[in-house]
This record gives sequence, C-alpha cells and structure tokens, in this order.
Amino acid sequence: MKSKTKDQLVRAFFELLKQYPLDKITVEMILKQSNLSRRTFYSEYQNKYHLMAACYVYYVGELTKDEVAKADLYGGMEKTLQFMSDNKQIFVNLFSGRAREHFNKYLLSAYIHKTSEIYKEKKEVAQLSLHEAYSLELYNLGVVNCIELWVLRGMKLTPKEMTDVILDSMPEMLKKVMQAHFEY
Repeated sequence: MKSKTKDQLVRAFFELLKQYPLDKITVEMILKQSNLSRRTFYSEYQNKYHLMAACYVYYVGELTKDEVAKADLYGGMEKTLQFMSDNKQIFVNLFSGRAREHFNKYLLSAYIHKTSEIYKEKKEVAQLSLHEAYSLELYNLGVVNCIELWVLRGMKLTPKEMTDVILDSMPEMLKKVMQAHFEY
C-alpha cells in the first residue's frame, strides 16, 4: 500500500477499531476520522469490509513479510498472534458483534490461501488433491476458530504458547509435508 489516501483510510479505520466493534463503525465515521470524502473512500474501497482486509494486510502483512517470504509458518503465526495481543481491543472488536463473520471469513480465506501455497510449494505440485484441499480447509477453520476464542477469552496463553497449540494440532498428513516450515 503506497497511496497516501489508502494510508489515511487504513490508519483511520485502525484507530476506530480501538474504540468500536466492526459492526458499529460506519463509512461516515471513517470519513470523519480520515478527513477524506465519500467519493475518495469509494474510489479506493467497495465498503468497510474491504478496508478491514486492507487494514489487516497493511499491519500484519508488513510485520510478517520476512516469515512469509521464507514460508515460516511458526514465525509468521507467532508474530501475528503477538500483534493481536499487543492490539487486543482491536481484535476483540473485530471478533465481536454481528460483523464478526466478515473478519472470520477474511482470516479463513487468507490462511487457506497461504497454507495451500506453502503446501503446494513444499510438495512441488501445481494443484492440491481434494483430500488435501479439504484437510487444509478443515485445519484452517479450526485455526481461525481457535484464534477467535483465544482473543475473546482474554488471551490467557502467550502468543508463543498459542502458536504451539495451533501448529501442534495440524493433522499428521499436513504436518509431514509442511514440517520444515514450522520448526521450533
């Protein structure tokens, strides 16, 4: 994200998430916080949910870019969970209310995409079998649900401990292929 306008919108949205659940944030609030016009907002994003995804990529993507480049699942997950811990109220607000399903769907899609890419790269295949695809989807459904519960239950495990839980629970079939990507 290089645009000054996108940067303003993402930062404004991030600040609002410190105070309000996702379903309570309106485009009007984002406009007021960013000092930008409605036209400018809609020239960049279709709605607040697209801005939500951009906000996650903006902060977490930048934070974990080295781990993503190395396909380091463990390091990437631990840094992501540390960021969530450091910004607890924002993630409580993303996982709360009626709009939480939007954040959950986004996280699930992002996690499935990343783990599928790593799995295909490691296995040196262009496409996953249906068995592998369903296994990755099922595993990532559990990961997203587990992260949501971790956040909403007060993050009683450290980010490192939670990362261990998430990666230790990976099905053996996936673990065999991806093991080199989460040595710890």
